[in-house]
Amino acid sequence: TSIGSSAFDGCQSLTSVTIPNSVTSIGGHAFDDCKSLTSIIIPKNVTSIGGGAFFNCIALDTLTINASKINLGESIFWGCKSLKTLIINTNAYIPESLFSNMINITSIILGNNVSEIVDNAFKGYYGVKTIVIPNGVRSIGISAFEGCSSLTSITIPNTVTSIGRRAFCNCKSLTSITIPNGVKNIGEFTFTNCESLLSITIPKSVTYIERFAFYKSNGLRTVIMESAIPPNSNNSFVEPDYPGSSTMKPLPVKIYVPAGSVEIYKKHKEWGRYDIYAK
Repeated sequence: TSIGSSAFDGCQSLTSVTIPNSVTSIGGHAFDDCKSLTSIIIPKNVTSIGGGAFFNCIALDTLTINASKINLGESIFWGCKSLKTLIINTNAYIPESLFSNMINITSIILGNNVSEIVDNAFKGYYGVKTIVIPNGVRSIGISAFEGCSSLTSITIPNTVTSIGRRAFCNCKSLTSITIPNGVKNIGEFTFTNCESLLSITIPKSVTYIERFAFYKSNGLRTVIMESAIPPNSNNSFVEPDYPGSSTMKPLPVKIYVPAGSVEIYKKHKEWGRYDIYAK
């Protein structure tokens, strides 16, 4: 049921290990300096991992987490310079302390057991370039991917009905994203500073785009609205009138709407600020 402290410390030729589901705790420095270990799976019943458990596992490139709640020691993955792929099969929030300074993680894969991405789940993982979200995920939490500045594209499955505010804030490399039909609300600051985002389609299910949802997304040029009825909106596509200004001006976007709704959008208090075209 447990792997003791320093149990395999210094086993430098160890390339793989299988931890059974009966294990509930991994002691401090249990795999310290296992320099040939390339992957590890944390089983579902583990509730604690001691400090330095995988310290200086310099070949470790893939980590799979099946556990739902883990008490953590310090510097668990310190020195794991090769760790690039994180596979998560649990709804649990992965504490920021688990991957402090792990700037080399470039890929996150969420398994089919994940039904929600909790608040702050991957906030600040600025090295991540690819994220796989499976069908079955229903919600994306507040600031879930905030600051993932290397992320270039992401596909959100049709099962998602809720995207929290600031979810993709400061994703400065994001060039494309699909908002599924079923999402009703785009929260404030959701896509703020997504300066590489060129176009976006807003599905007909969206009834409210909150303030500053696309604030300072200065690369945005095309917005395709699928709804014939203009959603409620409040300074959604704006930038400061000048640096440091508290007054806002519309982003230079072209809004494409259903052919029969051009005049309705033009007469709308908020949408009428933009250039409206029939799609």
